[in-house]
Amino acid sequence: MRLKKFVSSLTAGALLAIPSVAPAKRPFADRPSEPLALLAMHNFAACAVDRTPHGAEALLALDYRTREYRETLSRFAKGHEDCAPGSELAFSGIFFAGGIAERLLHNKGDAATVARLLAYDPARPALRARDENELTALCMDRQAPDQATALFATDPGSDAETAAFRALGPTLVSCVRAGRTVKLERPVLRAMLALAAWRLVSQPAAVPAAAGGK
Repeated sequence: MRLKKFVSSLTAGALLAIPSVAPAKRPFADRPSEPLALLAMHNFAACAVDRTPHGAEALLALDYRTREYRETLSRFAKGHEDCAPGSELAFSGIFFAGGIAERLLHNKGDAATVARLLAYDPARPALRARDENELTALCMDRQAPDQATALFATDPGSDAETAAFRALGPTLVSCVRAGRTVKLERPVLRAMLALAAWRLVSQPAAVPAAAGGK
């Protein structure tokens, strides 16, 4: 596989620059990305995680706003070219990172297990969102963990994915802060949700209360 072009778009500026539209009317953008290309990227990311799971976890533990993250993401992709032998792949970093997150979530357990880990738990340490888009994604994962995990179980570009997005539509509307409008392509939102979900799932577990309330 030759990586024709590797563009890391997982930055606050890139994501916030998406044209806006009132979310209550059209929560998802209409123009889809190429389904076969997205599925190929999805499978490539899964293969890379299966080959180097600890490296994938270390990558997503980095702050995606940093140069270190972007460089590590690029090295991780180039280091797994054997996951797509004889192929030529051009892609955006957010789709690759989202695929990595989905595979790591898959390795955490079945859908019910992941949904339980995503659900809001006041005993767990608070997570500070790094930008508005991550704030929205964290909110959606916490408010609708079953629907989010159902989305991750679908193939990109499939009818099942479309149905899963419809189920998440009301949650997106409720999680967008007042006064802000967004228009996200479905693949970008899926990647955002997966990355936020992995951050929630991989955070330290809640500390049990001591006996006697001490």
